[in-house]
Amino acid sequence: MKEPGQKLTANEAKPVIQQFWSTFRDPAKKGGPTWLRLKTQVRATPAVLKSSALDGFQMLYVFFEYERALWSASASDIRNYFERRSPGDYADVYVFPPTMQWCIAYTAEDNMGEDVVLLAGDVDLFRG
Repeated sequence: MKEPGQKLTANEAKPVIQQFWSTFRDPAKKGGPTWLRLKTQVRATPAVLKSSALDGFQMLYVFFEYERALWSASASDIRNYFERRSPGDYADVYVFPPTMQWCIAYTAEDNMGEDVVLLAGDVDLFRG
């Protein structure tokens, strides 16, 4: 399936990914994907992508952790991407703004075969 937006080069992506990890990963939690190492997290549903919190940004990042691939995309492109895919089509995808204010983490690693969606950072923006 086609990823959303524009792929960043490795040189463009590296500082963003490092900032993402330092912002959201708990250094006391060692090993495993970022969603297991988030400093704070709140369980959410895929409907979180409909939140107006995404619309406040002209551009958001989409990070495919296993591939170490970073894309820049509009909220609309991101919503379309997730609407087209099936549960389990991806593993460990993170959506976050350049401000690193919040993060939406998606993983297909649920015992019931369903997607797990987590929020980190300023989760109050998604309440309402």
